[in-house]
Amino acid sequence: MGWVELGGIPWETISDGLDDEVLHGEVYGDSGRSLEYRFSSDGPKVEFDVKDVVDPTLHLTANADSVGGVLTLNLNTKGYGGDPKSRHPDMYAGNFVGNVLRILRRREIVPHTFEGVWSNINGYNDNYRQFYEVYDRKKDNRVDAARATWSGRTLGRYFPRINNTSVLIEPAQVLVSFKQ
Repeated sequence: MGWVELGGIPWETISDGLDDEVLHGEVYGDSGRSLEYRFSSDGPKVEFDVKDVVDPTLHLTANADSVGGVLTLNLNTKGYGGDPKSRHPDMYAGNFVGNVLRILRRREIVPHTFEGVWSNINGYNDNYRQFYEVYDRKKDNRVDAARATWSGRTLGRYFPRINNTSVLIEPAQVLVSFKQ
């Protein structure tokens, strides 16, 4: 199927049961860390989650709704070993996004809207920081700032026809929607 295996999570092992409605288990990442994975499909809703067994605050989660065509991602790989800037050795968020999109295609689910909430929790959200780095330089250009974030660049790689981006700035968070 062409799983992206550039780091950490053994996707070939996990993929064996992805035709089931519910899949749950534990695997060892390349670093030797234990990772819990859960996949569930309930009608039009699909959820995929990978988390570190020792520190479940480090996780990669995707939720998709086939009826609305919406994909949401919650990716937290920073804070490994108590260092807020240290990334988990097995959690490569870009690979996770690519593999989740493969899983959804396998189930004939094609998202066309990607929604995210970027907040300044503990000051370590890369998208939030990157958004404001650009937004503070180019006031009144929220769309360019959103597209310059890790999420904007990553989604643009998989979906080059993103033609509508909406951004709502609220205190301590940014709500963004990318549509193709």
